[in-house]
Amino acid sequence: MMNVSGGLLEDVCVKLLTEAATRLPMDVYRGLEDAYRMEDNAYARSQLKIILESVGIARDERIPICQDTGTIHVYIKLGRGVILPADLNVHIDRAIRRATKEIPLRPNMVHPLTRMNSMDNSGRGLPLTTIIPEPTIEGLEVAIMLKGAGSENLSKAFMLKPVEGFGSVRKAVLEIVAEALGRGCPPYIVSVVMGGTLEYASTRAKMNLLEPIDKPGCSDLVDLEESLLKDINGLGVGVMGLGGRVTAMKVKLDYIYCHTASLPVAIHIQCWALRKAKAYLTSNGEVIYQEL
Repeated sequence: MMNVSGGLLEDVCVKLLTEAATRLPMDVYRGLEDAYRMEDNAYARSQLKIILESVGIARDERIPICQDTGTIHVYIKLGRGVILPADLNVHIDRAIRRATKEIPLRPNMVHPLTRMNSMDNSGRGLPLTTIIPEPTIEGLEVAIMLKGAGSENLSKAFMLKPVEGFGSVRKAVLEIVAEALGRGCPPYIVSVVMGGTLEYASTRAKMNLLEPIDKPGCSDLVDLEESLLKDINGLGVGVMGLGGRVTAMKVKLDYIYCHTASLPVAIHIQCWALRKAKAYLTSNGEVIYQEL
């Protein structure tokens, strides 16, 4: 059995929040470099150059990559024999409030009606914590993602007609990207999950953004991923909506078996600043921060 202390979990989350906010993962950085090499639109290339330079400054000076430090999502993969503290969310909330002050992070969280800001990224119903049982590991994996409002506001979920199949999914994705133009800060990463239920597809689509963008996803859907990415880039929206060859760096497709009468589809649009960080807590108490 492995008992995880609340204090250790709090410290790990503060460290992960710092990493996610200030250090762009290398898979995303390589995606931006590839986009720069591919792009032949002068305006788009200049923006990609500025983005890459800004990412380097944020990393070297340990300051947030973007002024919108986003909504904080915490994902915990729970290995066999691991016992979490009963007041888990109390410690995660403390970590978020600490990080908001120490990094610092912009306080983004407000009451949905009064728009009153808590000023420390805390509030009713927070933190947004998802626990995933993972019997194949013995320890605990903690992942944090910061998702900005610009791209989150463009994300959508649908109940499409099963008879229309992938054609309706393709149409929905292309319409969202075409309508978004540069408002979500492209080049995008587009995560699409088909099936399950509406809320479960949405959760899975966001979780899929934690996986490397330069590695294969669902092997059944690789051809469809490449085809859809080509279609998205054919729209000509380009970097920050300035036109060009690269509107998206990656399309991530996945599916879940669903009810015969339904075709739920969740489409998460992610800006170029895909900020994520992971740590693994081994069964002997060691903390390994993963290089993403």
